[in-house]
Amino acid sequence: MPGKIDRAALFVLLLALGFVLFWAAVGRWPVALALTCALGLSTHACCRAWRARCGANRAYNRARARDARALIDGWAVRPDADAAEAHVRARFASSPPFAFRLLARHGAAPPLNANDLLALWREHAGGERLVAASTGPIDREAQALAATLRSPAVRLLDADALADALAGSGLELPEAPPARRRLRLPRLAPSRKKAPYCLIYALFMLAVYWLLGAPVYLLAALFLIALAVLGLKKPGATPTELFPG
Repeated sequence: MPGKIDRAALFVLLLALGFVLFWAAVGRWPVALALTCALGLSTHACCRAWRARCGANRAYNRARARDARALIDGWAVRPDADAAEAHVRARFASSPPFAFRLLARHGAAPPLNANDLLALWREHAGGERLVAASTGPIDREAQALAATLRSPAVRLLDADALADALAGSGLELPEAPPARRRLRLPRLAPSRKKAPYCLIYALFMLAVYWLLGAPVYLLAALFLIALAVLGLKKPGATPTELFPG
């Protein structure tokens, strides 16, 4: 529902901005209104075509991501190293040969640290490349240390990277049980997905301020820009190759 409201609001803002620009360009409101209607119809047609082509893929990818996350949560309690290895090898089929190790850690447990990594590396000293996938988080120091280790080289996959590997492996995933809806308290900062909408609304407010000169629109634009900055959090990078170079 919030997504539909955002799309409707964006569509209305686009039409309003288009009408203002067309009116400023031609100087006659009937012509500007006709051009705005044409803009709205063409935009609606393009959006319908895009949803028809991409909507199914987006729904499939969301389902795969949900199933992968549920499977990893289950592995934290009952690990299945063979299934995890099959998915990782399918996802990174072009990578050189490597050994695999699944580290079953609960998501609420402390992140895997550099000491844990060194102990794992010593166990495999002198062996082939090692991919260690954790069902929990991995701290930055361990990731940085892994990039320097040799004999064997080590690649760490945290729960997020492992979920991406499962979702992109192409292998069948067990269907996740339906998620229970939780009551969430509203927060001021938008999500990273919603932050671009705040920037779009802010640009519209700046355009209205430029046309009308009302300070309230400038304040609204600055507020929306601040919200967008709060929502633009840098995500963790997902690897495309296990052993680049």
